[in-house]
Amino acid sequence: MKITPLNEFNTLFSVQDVYPAEIIAECQQQDINSIPWEPLGAGIYSQAATPRRMLICESPNVFSKLDNYVRDLIPAIRDITNKPISTSHTRVWADYPGYAITRHLDNAEGVYITLQVYLNEGDETLGTHFSNSPTGEYQHAIPYRPNFGYIMVNTDYNNHGMIKPVPDNFIRLSSYTWFKA
Repeated sequence: MKITPLNEFNTLFSVQDVYPAEIIAECQQQDINSIPWEPLGAGIYSQAATPRRMLICESPNVFSKLDNYVRDLIPAIRDITNKPISTSHTRVWADYPGYAITRHLDNAEGVYITLQVYLNEGDETLGTHFSNSPTGEYQHAIPYRPNFGYIMVNTDYNNHGMIKPVPDNFIRLSSYTWFKA
C-alpha cells in the first residue's frame, strides 16, 4: 500500500494499491445487483432515501475478504495517523445513477478514521474532493480509480463530497472502512 500525506495536519492521505490485484479483479466480476444489501444509516445521517446501497459483506463473498484484509492494515494506519485504533469494519457501497453527496463533515460521533477505496473503473472526477472549509475551494481531489482512495481522520476541516452525480448506466463501487479507537 502506498500512502501519501495530503495536509500538514496528518489527517488526510491518498492511498493506492490497498488491496491485492486479485481481490480487485474479483470485485469487478461481481453481479452487484444480485448481492444482498441494506439502506445506509438511520436518523440524521441516513442515506436510505438516496440511490446508495450498503452491500452485505458476509463470507464467503469477495467483499468479506476486503474486511479481513483491512484488519491486517490497522498497524500501518495507526502508525501514519498517530492515532489509537483497536478495530475496523469494512462495507461496500454501491452508488447508483443519480447518487451524489454534497460537501459535508462526517458524523463526529460515529466516524473516527475512515478508509475509502474505489473498486471499479470510471470517470476519475467521481472520486472524493476535499476542502478545509464548508464553502472554500477544493484543495485535494482523490481520483476515482480502482484500488485508489483516501484515509481521513475526522476533523472539523476535512469537508468532502462529490462534484457531480453518478452517471446513467454506471455503479460507483467502493469499500468504506471505519476505524474505532
